[in-house]
Amino acid sequence: LMQINAQLSPRRAGDDAEGAEVKWPLLLGVCAFVAGDLVLGWRVIATVGSKITDMTPSRAFAAQMGTVVALTSATLVSLPVSSSECIVGSVIGVGLAK
Repeated sequence: LMQINAQLSPRRAGDDAEGAEVKWPLLLGVCAFVAGDLVLGWRVIATVGSKITDMTPSRAFAAQMGTVVALTSATLVSLPVSSSECIVGSVIGVGLAK
């Protein structure tokens, strides 16, 4: 979304960088994310929560802590990572460890 916004923003020599941004691509992306969560979010929750591996409260806690460690580590070294991929990887790791 940020790339689309950057491509659509009118930039000319002497323009102030703050006032020249086009906001509608970001708003469109946010609306698409919200619509996707409302329509199919329950399926994602069901798949990650019970179809990958059986989760108990302690396993769910371990998966969340694994996600926190992965995201924090990646942030500290400036790596772009997906939080969704991190949580799925943590759930799979907890499932393999049982």
